[in-house]
Amino acid sequence: GRRGRAWQAALGGGLTFSVLWRFEQGISQLSGLSLVAGIAVAKALNQLSPVPVRLKWPNDVLAGYRKLAGILVEAQGELAGSSLAVIGIGINERLPAGQRQEIDQAIVDFAELGIKFDRTQLTFSILRELSILMEVFERQGLAAALSDWPAWHAHEGREVVVRTPDGGRYTGKAAGLDASGGLLLQLPGGELRQFSVGEVSLRPRQES
Repeated sequence: GRRGRAWQAALGGGLTFSVLWRFEQGISQLSGLSLVAGIAVAKALNQLSPVPVRLKWPNDVLAGYRKLAGILVEAQGELAGSSLAVIGIGINERLPAGQRQEIDQAIVDFAELGIKFDRTQLTFSILRELSILMEVFERQGLAAALSDWPAWHAHEGREVVVRTPDGGRYTGKAAGLDASGGLLLQLPGGELRQFSVGEVSLRPRQES
């Protein structure tokens, strides 16, 4: 996972799969791809969940402010030629108690939410949403995802704490994204500060 974190998945405890997507544009054009993937997964899961499914920047999938699914994107290719991305998706189905203790954030699974689902149908639903949004992304870049983001961001307009890998800690209000998909944080003095995807850990202020 991001920043050296390991994914936690028990046999039969979740739905995990990867999707390979090829692009005609270079890898420099794939900025924000993980945001698009996150919205696709959230759309599919929101059809099943009894509580709203939203996102925590950049792409954690939350149900009731607890993590229900995660996404990891690895991309490679040429700057000006073709490129490809492997999109890894992991959804919590029924996590054992011991495994829950190894995870350093609030989590939830399908069993706790009382969700019964067909694995094949859910996978198809996610792939369908992903296909639709990826085609839009290839044509329009990140523009469509940026306009949709405020509705899907669980912490939009809320006070949050952003921690950076170098030990920095910033408190402010989540205020949307910039053109590349970076988080915009409105500091107490009104200044907007940008944080790039993959460089920060974000929590609601009450969890800090």
